[in-house]
Amino acid sequence: MKTDFSIEQLDELEHCLAGFCERADADLALLTDETGQAIVSGGAIRGIEAASLAALAAANLAATMAIARKVGEKSSCRSMLYEGELKRIYVTASPGELVLLIVTRSDVPIGAVRFFLQETLRSIETITSVERAPEFTEALLDEGFDLEDGLSSLFADTFDGEEPASDNH
Repeated sequence: MKTDFSIEQLDELEHCLAGFCERADADLALLTDETGQAIVSGGAIRGIEAASLAALAAANLAATMAIARKVGEKSSCRSMLYEGELKRIYVTASPGELVLLIVTRSDVPIGAVRFFLQETLRSIETITSVERAPEFTEALLDEGFDLEDGLSSLFADTFDGEEPASDNH
């Protein structure tokens, strides 16, 4: 599972979730990894601790998927919906072993949420599947860093130019 996203990827994900919230009339969209680590969010989190919400969403989806398997559900049970008096909470698996939590008012049609969700999940997959080298790797490559030369010079004084003794008997 890849969760070490670049700054550009995080910005794109945040923009994606904000756009989803606007189009689907959602209060909140929170993207987490499968361990419950919050990655980015869109919408408003006023008065809600994102870390706790992320952990609960990931654990709840994992538990629901495990229950589905235990009762013999053959297809992948990858989403769940809670319908309360004031809010609807929709949790779904997202591409790349991510979890997406969506909170809407109870009067927002769930069909509209699911419609806009499909586009958003495709965007998340596109954004997160792009491999981008971290900035420090690019800097090393730009400077012409040679790993073998670097290691040789690092350990040159350790062995005084001699090969290390072997423990072969």
